[in-house]
Amino acid sequence: EMKALVVFICFVAQVVTVDPAGVVLKTVAAEVTADVSTSPSFRAKTALPGHTITPFHAINVPSTTRYLLFQAHTQTLPVSLSYSTQSPAPSSASDTGTNVGLAVLLDAWAVDAVVYVHNLNQNNVTALLVVSAHGTSEPLPGGCNLEFPVEVSPFLRLSLGSADATLEFQHASAGAPREAPPPQCDGGLSSFRYDPYLYYLDQWDFSETHYFDALSRMLDPASIRSSAHAVRAYRDNPKTRALFLTYPGEGTIYNVIVRQTTREGQVFEAAYVPVATYGCLWFSRVEACNQRGGPWALFMSLLLSLAGLIICFRGHRFFPFQMFFFGFIALSLISFMLFTKVTRMSANEGVLAALLGGVLGGIFWMLLWYFLAIPVLSIVVPGLLLGFLVAAIFLFTPIGEAAFLQNSISYWIFLGCFTLVPLLLLLPQTKMLSILSCSLVGSYCAILAADVYLGTSLSYIILNVIRRSLVPGGYSASNQVPFQMNDVLLSLIWAGLCIAGVVLQTWSERGRAPFPQSPYQKWLRERSDAGRPLLRSGPAPPPYYGAVGDTASPREPPPRYGAL
Repeated sequence: EMKALVVFICFVAQVVTVDPAGVVLKTVAAEVTADVSTSPSFRAKTALPGHTITPFHAINVPSTTRYLLFQAHTQTLPVSLSYSTQSPAPSSASDTGTNVGLAVLLDAWAVDAVVYVHNLNQNNVTALLVVSAHGTSEPLPGGCNLEFPVEVSPFLRLSLGSADATLEFQHASAGAPREAPPPQCDGGLSSFRYDPYLYYLDQWDFSETHYFDALSRMLDPASIRSSAHAVRAYRDNPKTRALFLTYPGEGTIYNVIVRQTTREGQVFEAAYVPVATYGCLWFSRVEACNQRGGPWALFMSLLLSLAGLIICFRGHRFFPFQMFFFGFIALSLISFMLFTKVTRMSANEGVLAALLGGVLGGIFWMLLWYFLAIPVLSIVVPGLLLGFLVAAIFLFTPIGEAAFLQNSISYWIFLGCFTLVPLLLLLPQTKMLSILSCSLVGSYCAILAADVYLGTSLSYIILNVIRRSLVPGGYSASNQVPFQMNDVLLSLIWAGLCIAGVVLQTWSERGRAPFPQSPYQKWLRERSDAGRPLLRSGPAPPPYYGAVGDTASPREPPPRYGAL
């Protein structure tokens, strides 16, 4: 009886571990077993009980397998994947997060391997457990690790900023037989090529099922190529970091495929452990991803959409309001960029500076028309904004992925030239330039409320230009955007509004003066006319008409005077 008691106590001591915080982690008796003899990849969705350590055991490993890549993926709560049951798991032998992975290098006669999933959370966590077998010729992701704490680090590190995400990984090592020593990492790195990929989840779909289904598409090179987008997102130095712009609320999965080309011309490849983000503070508040700026952003977008509708269909008719609108838009963009760039303050404070600068800019540009009444001068800002929007649309497309746009000088030269082209081409036709500017810019502003409500990406046509200028190294960031069905439908509505605005304003302005008369100039004329005698000794001068103020067509010859 005493012997049986001692055996029982020893068994309990082996399966129960107490961490320094006092949380008891019990090893789950029913381990997760993966048979990799029939398929090189095993996937299973399982529930991890709270405060437990779950063994993840791969059995029947073929002799041709060099290493096993274990992965554990969760949606919200982090877990740890460790080589041992020690709790807390040592950082040099574990990976912690929502997308974790470890590589197990097999000995000469090994037919199985085991890792342990630590769930330090109080609640149960649903996890997708994955193990894949890799042959002796395939490169080992993270095998030439120099920075991460784990000796072989096949996982990715994702650092989120306010508007960007930096993806970091470690160099891979060449494949080798089981009994051979590890390949040297001081040479041969030029034979490896690293291709980052990203996959966008459906917009505003936060379901766990969709999340795990998307992750399953990013586990092996073949499925990654068929499902994800290859991106160019490398910073100049080092090559193991990639920069991406984030879209809050838009689920994104990143992964990297490493390709090794041997001296004989053979190509072998492997995938790292994918990592996912929703571009927001997912751990602290899940509901934060369901909001896009809150009620304040929705209210401001509604006001801007209402003003955009007026400008789109009646902007040229209500010319003083057009001047205020375009002055407001131009100065608000400039104020936000300068204030945020110089002061390094938050975006919310930058929005307040943009509102103040926009109001002052709108009033200034409207008063400039009020006192000077020079059509060519007044239409410069609307023409520049028209060109700026056209340039931003081009940069929003795959054209923005061009290599020559990956530095600040080329980027701003391209943007500046495209901004000037519509103004220079249409400046002789100032009335048509005014109508086109009102229709395109006004219709874009008109759809912003729907963009905020539906969570589409069209607002990032302008925001991406701003973010690239404010994020350090933003010009080399990936230009892939989540353009999905809602974006297509809203783009069609935008195009319809723009065409309708051009047609309606062109039709309603026929037979009218190209530009209205300035109230200030009209007041000066009436004041000077008030001092003239009622009876004239000579012929009356011709009336004002043409560019400003008259209702006669500029194509008709002026009336002839002098003959009674």
